[in-house]
Amino acid sequence: MIKGSDVHEFLKSAGIKPNDTVLIHTSMRSLGEVEGGCDGLIDAFKSYLEDGLFLVPTHTWANVGPQNPVYDPQKSIPCIGALPTVAAFRADGVRSLHPTHSVTAFGKRAAEFVKGEESATSPCSIGGVWSRIYDEDAKILLIGVGLDRNTYIHAIDEILDLPGRLTHPFPLTVIDYEGREHTLSFSAHGCTGSRNFENYRAPLEALSVMKNATLGTATVGIVNARGATHVISKLWERAEYDLCVERREIPTEYWCDLVYHEGKIFYKGGSEYIGRLISEGIANGSRTATVKGNHIIDTAVMIPSDFTLVLDGCHLLQASGSYSNVFTNENCYTARGRTIAGTDRNISIIGRGEAIIDGGEYNGLSERTQLKGGLPPIWKNNQILLANVDGFRIEGIKCQNQRWWAINLLYCKNGYLGGIDFCSDDTAIDECGNEYHTLSQNRYEDIRVKNSDGIDLRVGCHDIVIENVTGFTEDDTVAVTGLPLKLEESFKVEGLSTDIHDITIRNIRAAAFCTIVRLLNQGGIKLYDVTVEGVYDTSDTTTKMEEGLYAVRVGDKHLYSTRHATVEETYGIKIGGVHAKGRYAIALAGEIGEIETSDINAYGNTRMLLDARGQ
Repeated sequence: MIKGSDVHEFLKSAGIKPNDTVLIHTSMRSLGEVEGGCDGLIDAFKSYLEDGLFLVPTHTWANVGPQNPVYDPQKSIPCIGALPTVAAFRADGVRSLHPTHSVTAFGKRAAEFVKGEESATSPCSIGGVWSRIYDEDAKILLIGVGLDRNTYIHAIDEILDLPGRLTHPFPLTVIDYEGREHTLSFSAHGCTGSRNFENYRAPLEALSVMKNATLGTATVGIVNARGATHVISKLWERAEYDLCVERREIPTEYWCDLVYHEGKIFYKGGSEYIGRLISEGIANGSRTATVKGNHIIDTAVMIPSDFTLVLDGCHLLQASGSYSNVFTNENCYTARGRTIAGTDRNISIIGRGEAIIDGGEYNGLSERTQLKGGLPPIWKNNQILLANVDGFRIEGIKCQNQRWWAINLLYCKNGYLGGIDFCSDDTAIDECGNEYHTLSQNRYEDIRVKNSDGIDLRVGCHDIVIENVTGFTEDDTVAVTGLPLKLEESFKVEGLSTDIHDITIRNIRAAAFCTIVRLLNQGGIKLYDVTVEGVYDTSDTTTKMEEGLYAVRVGDKHLYSTRHATVEETYGIKIGGVHAKGRYAIALAGEIGEIETSDINAYGNTRMLLDARGQ
């Protein structure tokens, strides 16, 4: 027997949250015995979705039409089974006023969600309940039934305005809850109905828009409404015939190059596509290329010298399971790139509109797992990795779900980074395997993607401006770090100094789980003439973490290298205009030479200074 707790466990395992919107099409017979029958099943869904919406279709299309043109939500009996009939007349639900395709909603927002259906002119009118399912990013559960019972696909038909789907209009009357009559001119479904919606199964399942699970003895199809809309829309863009006029498999070439991810369709082969654009830009002499659309990146795109790559509102998604940067300079991984003669020059990556570089699904590569079990070094997870570049510009980009540091620069000079927004993955997993969000300093080990910095300047970087940086980072937002580690050794350029100097960092408005701006050098590497002006802690505006540690941090008590820096190696540091809301405004450690601070502000319980110099 299926109990309420079984339903709750099923929903949780399916990734459905208590604040989600869920619609079910159900064959009660397929489930087996359910405690409390139809009412018990409704109660179970309703109690789990206490902060969301639970929707049950209560259609009357077989009972309301030209021969019987009156719909009364308090009297009209559903024509699609036992569960809808029970749901339609429950006092805790709100049944919509749609004459043929009503829905009964349960939840705090039920009445608001179903309002206005007395004006419907078709089964799934644009702007009505069925199109709102897209807005809700709802999950549709097909419990013991197939896609031919998925009414939402009719809504997609109407969104796409497909031909032959609706009849000529006829009059209907809706009686509302106050007894008022509303006369409609209504078009019903035409001859091309839902019987061939199963044609969509292969692409929906292949793109993970539809997944299958089991509840009791029933197979349950779990359909992402928004994803189904995008996938089916794309299929129709490519279709050369009516995809549902007969039972027929949809050709794989219509969808095999697509990936669906978090509400968007992406095209595979993005690395090759951008590489071709770069080749064309070189061939035509423009030395520029513009990338549009959403693309999957599975290998690093190498940008040559004297080249500008424009990301025009595009969304670049690192491929699931890949271990590769999105962008590098052409000589980055070459032996020539380790020489002065191999310096790349004048490289620009410019974002326009909402240009996004997205880490997507985390690949498990971390500082702990790198170089083990065949895994590559951790810096393969950088989204942008530039090494030995003279003259660069990176601006107008959103970097999200970075798998490690988003932007990593070594031996780079005469450059600019600005207008960059970060959004780290804030997923944490507790000891029982439960996923949660809002990161806590007391539960650091739970964090799934650790050390996801924003911008990292490493050895040999100088004469660089970083400004107008925003967002949330799981570790440091801007880190200027000189350490002689494996990373630095791998990209060492013979004949170039490892010193980091003449760096300007200004107007950083971010929430950082660790430090907003961090300066650190050890092992004989110098760090000098760095100006930090305008650091604004925005942690009080994010739900991604409880609190950060430092607004600005210089030095570290922990020894990462062979020795700490001396006062002759860390100097010329100027820090001003700091507005802190974490644990400390300023943290100082190690030996620091000349340092100036001004206009340091600590709010709430934030302490002004953690001074561990000389310790």
